[in-house]
Amino acid sequence: MRIHMFAGLIVAGLFAGHGADIARAEDCGLKQYASLELKEEEKDEPIVPVMVNDTPRSMIVDVGGINTLDEGIVTALKMQEHDVNRGVKFFSGNGSQVTRFVTVRDLQVGSAHMPNWFALVASSRQAWADRGIAGVLGSDFLANFDLDFDFGGRKLNLFSQDHCEGKVVYWSGAYAEIPFEIDESRHIRLVVTLDGKDLQGILDTGDSQSTLAMSAARTLFGIDPDSAGVTTDEDGDKHVTLHALTIGGIAVQNPKFYLTPDKMDRAYVKAMGLSIYNANIQKKIEPSILIGDNILRKLHLYIAYKERKLYVTAAAAH
Repeated sequence: MRIHMFAGLIVAGLFAGHGADIARAEDCGLKQYASLELKEEEKDEPIVPVMVNDTPRSMIVDVGGINTLDEGIVTALKMQEHDVNRGVKFFSGNGSQVTRFVTVRDLQVGSAHMPNWFALVASSRQAWADRGIAGVLGSDFLANFDLDFDFGGRKLNLFSQDHCEGKVVYWSGAYAEIPFEIDESRHIRLVVTLDGKDLQGILDTGDSQSTLAMSAARTLFGIDPDSAGVTTDEDGDKHVTLHALTIGGIAVQNPKFYLTPDKMDRAYVKAMGLSIYNANIQKKIEPSILIGDNILRKLHLYIAYKERKLYVTAAAAH
């Protein structure tokens, strides 16, 4: 997740008036606006080519994020910056507050255009510069389309939302169909099963790893920081690999999660704006689960925003 939101912000209201220039399909078949090369390495987020004010760039695809541009790109393209409204707070991944935004004259992705595109201005990051990344394509842009993440074929396809309901899975005869909700921060929320426990989690293509709060790991799975199987990386972060994460009957074996420390749980939950649930005792538990790119790349995902449905197969299914 590149940018987190606070202060009860409803993103749809903030972005009102910035709709995509998208023609409606004349029939109920799939109409494609773009088929983009999905560039990603094992420990990185997916990026795609775009045009920012007629200038070619690459951007992270983040269904759980907010539109963002690197301040270096903003300076290079001589964009005018504006102050974010007082009372609305945005925080970057390193915890620093973001207070400026720009309006991009034209964002182009494939044949789709977003005129007067709102984007927050983020501090320059070496990790972005090393990969040639200009910023983040967030849900304000992405939710105008159906998103077809073909991780096996390394493609992101953008389709019109004007089609017959349920008639979207073109690559396989067998698939899972899962309803989801969009919360006030435009996160995609759905029920998944992790090692036999039904949880409410979110999808986040903008995070290279998946996350489980330590308190949830302890409460639901009996896992503590010093439990057998918990590993510590070179930065001192704790990780655990569980048996299976299942989404609509499609299982990803041996999913790996970063465990957020107990002291981070409350801030993390506030930033993500969601909870997980222990279905066995019907008790709400504060910490959250985030399903990141390390798990999602093992799947083929079709996100139908208008239907509020997720269609899923294994990445290799064709």
